[in-house]
Amino acid sequence: SGGGVGFSASSVPLTVDPAVGVPGGFDLAPGLFAAIRKGDCMAWSARSVSPVTPVRVDCAAPHVDEVTKIVNLGGRFADWPGVEVLHTTARDVCAGSMREYVGALDVGPHQVVGSVRPDEASWERGVRAVVCTIRSDDLAARSGRFVVAGVVAGAVRS
Repeated sequence: SGGGVGFSASSVPLTVDPAVGVPGGFDLAPGLFAAIRKGDCMAWSARSVSPVTPVRVDCAAPHVDEVTKIVNLGGRFADWPGVEVLHTTARDVCAGSMREYVGALDVGPHQVVGSVRPDEASWERGVRAVVCTIRSDDLAARSGRFVVAGVVAGAVRS
């Protein structure tokens, strides 16, 4: 798990890179990142046994992640930065994304910040973004938007 309150370092089961001891990235399609926007929802689909990959779904359908922020890292890193650097960068750029997204300090119980970031092969294919998300801390799929405590529904998303 990552550092900071309410931060989950990775999405769904993810192999830990034994060389650096942090979760690696995901095999991600460039088309997904070209189409995804803040407020979109993502479910996870397994291609055979491994790897798992995110798919964009309607938020009324079961999903794990709701996108809070997308950060392009192409300008920050000319070449593949490595698993550990990308893990730390994702943690840092996503840390306040839930608060920014919902416009409040308090969110519903058991909701955490997560990130979806590319593995090295995806980076080489042009996926140079980190997607910050909100999800339940048990990674269970939910239907509908995440609930924000103390905020009028519909008033916070743009």
